[in-house]
Amino acid sequence: MKESSKNNTRTNKLFYTMAGFVPQKILSALFIDTRPRVYEALDAVLLFADISGFTALTEKIATMGKEGSEEVTKIINQFFEPLVEIINKWGGDIYCFGGDAILSFFPCGEGRLPAATRAVSAAREAIAFVKGHKTTKTQVGVFKINMHIGITEGTVFFKDLKSDFFLAGRVANTLMEIADKASAGEIIVDAATRKDAAGFRFRSFKKGIWRYQGLTKRVRRISMPGKTIVGGGMPAQIISQKFDQLRAYVPDWLYKRIEMKPSFDQRDGEHRRATVIFLHFSGIPYERDPRRAATMLRDFYSILKHEIENYGGWLNKIDVYTDSARVLVVFGFPRTFGDDEMRAVLFAREILNSAACEVINLRMGIHAGLIFAAPVGTALRREYTVMGDAVNLAARLAAKADDRSLIVSEVVFNKTFAQFEYESLGKKSYKGKKEAIFSYRFLGKRRVERTTLAKWITESQKL
Repeated sequence: MKESSKNNTRTNKLFYTMAGFVPQKILSALFIDTRPRVYEALDAVLLFADISGFTALTEKIATMGKEGSEEVTKIINQFFEPLVEIINKWGGDIYCFGGDAILSFFPCGEGRLPAATRAVSAAREAIAFVKGHKTTKTQVGVFKINMHIGITEGTVFFKDLKSDFFLAGRVANTLMEIADKASAGEIIVDAATRKDAAGFRFRSFKKGIWRYQGLTKRVRRISMPGKTIVGGGMPAQIISQKFDQLRAYVPDWLYKRIEMKPSFDQRDGEHRRATVIFLHFSGIPYERDPRRAATMLRDFYSILKHEIENYGGWLNKIDVYTDSARVLVVFGFPRTFGDDEMRAVLFAREILNSAACEVINLRMGIHAGLIFAAPVGTALRREYTVMGDAVNLAARLAAKADDRSLIVSEVVFNKTFAQFEYESLGKKSYKGKKEAIFSYRFLGKRRVERTTLAKWITESQKL
């Protein structure tokens, strides 16, 4: 009897820890509204909160080794933990953490206040919190942390992939466009949000975009009782029945870590050398033909997942960009094979050459360097995320790539030039880099591998 009770307690701990790694919407589909859906047209307000300053912080403290990694994890979560609580308090659901950003959605029709009002209220409170803590003291100096927020409203495409989840569409792309236009401390909204967000003043910023100015009346704080499943209270029988379904959303390596210890703290953060690839994909008719879009996405995700597993990578997240959706894949964390740059390029080549992916627009960027990996958030909602200059540069390379092309940094080129053909793009400037850097367009696998001497001659000619 005691042994059975002990096993149930352990299962419950594992279950509730895993539950924190998925949105409440996924938990609701597993335990409350279990009707099967090919896709969902979700009426919601989207909120993207982008924090600046964490990259500089992680790069500087990386020189301190493990002690520095623990300090970075602690500082980052001192910001993310209150932000998670604020978003949840106003009825929001966190879709994902984008390294140093949070993408969340506020479903329409829930609660007494409009979703737009709840989203703007959460944004106001989040901005106020960050402004009140923008100066962060560390062992290596003082850092400034800022945040800006974009908000849009409309119908978004949502698909439960059964081991991941996906949100996309025009409203999501517009969100990223307007968020990029905001300055530190600003909240920028679209016309639909401005219209439905009662109790706030906005000023026209650009065509169809508005900047938050202040309150016209006080918005009463609300709570969303019964919304959170992570807090506990599920019958043991239900947990046992649904355990494997929830387990499918958690990578194997992370599940093993949870089995060892079903809690997280600053000791879980670490700096690691890894290879990062961003893969942008578009051309899927989310609004025009959502049922076909669901089929295309399912097939693409199946190929993606197979090739990532085949080459030993980790699918960190699927999120949105201004003109596409994108996938972040990491090679070298949590495990490394010593040839992570090669594996990343081989993976990218398989995706580009896949006949099943020919109907989708694809572009990619790869860079290798030091990353910071850590669990961020709270038990309510957390994610194992990666951030740092290596992640940012890979994102910039992918954003600038042409359709059906792969751009790599010089670091990746130097590790893979003997096996693959590249075209030098010369030096180019990228956002976030003080100096222009060399980049290369992938052409294909070499018929005969080049020697180091041949590479040296080519580089000498370039110089």
